[in-house]
Amino acid sequence: MVLRSCWQSSAAFAFVLFALPASTNLGNLCWHGQYDMHRCCVELDPRCWDAIYTKDNCCPNGSNGGQKTVRGNPACWIDGYSYDDCCIGDAKVGCWDMNFGPEKCCIDVDTNIFEKNTLNVLETDLADAFGRALGDAAQGPLGCPSTSIDFWRSVKTTSAMLNVSQTYGQDGQRVDEDLMRLMLDRARKWLVDRPSWEEDSTACPQGVRIVIDMVIKELDRQTGEETARNTYRLRRELPAANLEEDVPWRSQELVTEHVGRMLGMEGNHSCHGSSLRIYVYRLPSLSHMTSPVLKCSQKMAQCASSVHIHRWLESGSCITDDPKLADLFYVPAYEACYNETACAQANDTERCFPQTFDPIDLPYFSRSAGQDHIFVFGCNLIGFRDPIMMRARNSIMVTVESFQ
Repeated sequence: MVLRSCWQSSAAFAFVLFALPASTNLGNLCWHGQYDMHRCCVELDPRCWDAIYTKDNCCPNGSNGGQKTVRGNPACWIDGYSYDDCCIGDAKVGCWDMNFGPEKCCIDVDTNIFEKNTLNVLETDLADAFGRALGDAAQGPLGCPSTSIDFWRSVKTTSAMLNVSQTYGQDGQRVDEDLMRLMLDRARKWLVDRPSWEEDSTACPQGVRIVIDMVIKELDRQTGEETARNTYRLRRELPAANLEEDVPWRSQELVTEHVGRMLGMEGNHSCHGSSLRIYVYRLPSLSHMTSPVLKCSQKMAQCASSVHIHRWLESGSCITDDPKLADLFYVPAYEACYNETACAQANDTERCFPQTFDPIDLPYFSRSAGQDHIFVFGCNLIGFRDPIMMRARNSIMVTVESFQ
């Protein structure tokens, strides 16, 4: 049972409910925080109510307190403003700003849209959003006619937690290890057991999408890009995601929107029509610095730039496998993906290249003293006195920021 934050347990409020006559209206006991009589009894915002707080218990005279029901767009009437204040005659001072205007607020809308478990960070605090979303995921209709009820319930609850966190700009908690193991096992089974895939994707497509979204990065880390690619191809067999899906089943689009491109599944591009030809080194000595691609591509924005630049180039028409035709030489290395964990390849923990790496040893470096070679440092440029910088002082160094 989901309760508002002012009640410590369902028993506390249940005592109030059952100790009083059934006809007793609880009035002000219902109102705290963002919930007030105007929002709940006049505007009839359905998000006010749950198993404990009901219209009958809280509103005078039942459903609307005997007052006029809301007109216009209910999402606009917060902070004490109403349709009468803003849409009849001259608008009250403060009615309109960059987010609220008459074209949005003074029109009648279908209030059924508010029955969905939507989140508005301007109206709902984080703790209450968690309570509502997790309560709906844990106790509401599952939405999947599957025999694996407990599994899909756990997936739905975890999805709700992640989606609320993302909506409020939080990192969110790590997925439970036991659930992650179960999801990985299920995803691997889909790859080798087509009937299992068809059964689950038919019974619970929204849940299957969430599972893939949550495990795709770990599949890449544990078993490599090919497994991740094949799993993501299965995701593309599912019906298109409903962007207005309730919070618990909303897909992780913000996390997965670049997955296809990172895995080389988006097709080729023309490099914006450039005539340049770029040779990309594929060095065994640096192979540990170009994986796992999905984990590295989801680092803090600038730290992921080395991954996105590399993967974008790899799918472009400007790439050549013939060094004789190359105008530029690119050395891919996701150095920024690792320096947060202190690579310790040298005394400076920002330096993640092996101690034995020397740019001069690159096969085509000496052709022009390194002037046509490109290195990308996503977070910080390594020290100017680092051996790499000293030896490649003529090369092109691309960086987002630097402490130099």
